Amino acid sequence: MPEQYEVHSPATKRSVAGELSQLENDCTRRGEAQAGAAARWRRRHYCIGISSVALSVLAGMAFSGNHPIFAAMLSALLAALTAVMTFMKPSGRACAHKTAGDRYRALCSEARVFREIHLFHACDDQSAIAGLEAFLKRRNELDEASLRVCRCDGGKRARESGEAAHRDGKQSADSAADK
Repeated sequence: MPEQYEVHSPATKRSVAGELSQLENDCTRRGEAQAGAAARWRRRHYCIGISSVALSVLAGMAFSGNHPIFAAMLSALLAALTAVMTFMKPSGRACAHKTAGDRYRALCSEARVFREIHLFHACDDQSAIAGLEAFLKRRNELDEASLRVCRCDGGKRARESGEAAHRDGKQSADSAADK
């Protein structure tokens, strides 16, 4: 059975507002880290793709110019780049990171609207706590569903600030590994 809270406690709403503010900061940082990862994977996709096209042109020229050894080396390098493109799927990863970043930003906006408008004007304490719990649950689900970001994308900073903001008793494996 859920705990019963005092119906009109300003302290409860201030606490919920503080937690929502932490959640907003957390989602902002994680969204930025995901956007950085998306940009990095997009650059990789273009670099590998453009390199593949250039190597295929050079290999074709080498074959037609009777340079079979050079053409064979270029073809082997082209095959390696194609394998990298196939197995790493940089365009798919870029898309997944962008989607995760967009979802974090949407959650941040929804939490801000709830905190600034609904919390003090349209909620009793139980609704405020239930709303906070719903936002925390959505953030945790996003964390589980999102691809990890590397430190070069702001991933460590996003995780550290986010884990400090967790007051729901959960700590991700990422923060434990960083300590």
